[in-house]
Amino acid sequence: MSAMREATGAAALAEARLWLGTPYRHQASLRGVGCDCLGLLRGVWRALYGPEPEAPPPYAATWAESAALGTDPLAEAAARHLIPVIAPVHGPLAAYAPAPGDVLLFGVRRHLPARHCAIATGDGGMIHAHEGAAVTEVALTPWWRRHLAGAYRFPDAPSAARPDPADQRSAARAASAADRKAAAGTASEGVAPVSEEATSTPTTSGSAPEKSISAEPDSPGTTRQRCPSSAGPAGSSCAAQPVSTVTI
Repeated sequence: MSAMREATGAAALAEARLWLGTPYRHQASLRGVGCDCLGLLRGVWRALYGPEPEAPPPYAATWAESAALGTDPLAEAAARHLIPVIAPVHGPLAAYAPAPGDVLLFGVRRHLPARHCAIATGDGGMIHAHEGAAVTEVALTPWWRRHLAGAYRFPDAPSAARPDPADQRSAARAASAADRKAAAGTASEGVAPVSEEATSTPTTSGSAPEKSISAEPDSPGTTRQRCPSSAGPAGSSCAAQPVSTVTI
């Protein structure tokens, strides 16, 4: 792997970790306020490159199940803007070792399109957002590996290391209004509002979120979440949370 690609992956991972603790909000993409799994990926893109390459159309939580026959919208969008990872041997992704910053796509059911995405940490983990929890860093367990539907890397570009500040401001202004509206709309549909504790998560580039990784069962039903320093003694308020479904 080239030095530029490693730097791009490291930058993507560092940005994704700034989103840890961001509440789940369907269709939103605003750090510290709300996002879904695609919104996390969109936010990382804006931090690396500036404006998003295309605006995602409105989508329901069950969009994968209702996609047109023969289409795979999430994988098709990834192929337009990201670099596919070539699986070396023994079938698709069988020997694939995720590198830091890789984009992972998952299909919960084999006959349906990919419906979930995450960013690999490169040490056997990944960062993602899903319904019922904030953005978390979890283990890439055998269950998740069995459901891998694709793997991609962000394109190499000098701007990935040093994005143009004017582009970042423009992208932030363009995304902010729509994402705040999406977050507010989701909250009005019965989703709990953002708590003071959630909004206190550090979001500046100079902040270094704490790292706390532990073993995770071979199931998507539990996650582990990095605890903010204000959460008290280790394990006191960041226990694994049950999650019944995986939803972007």
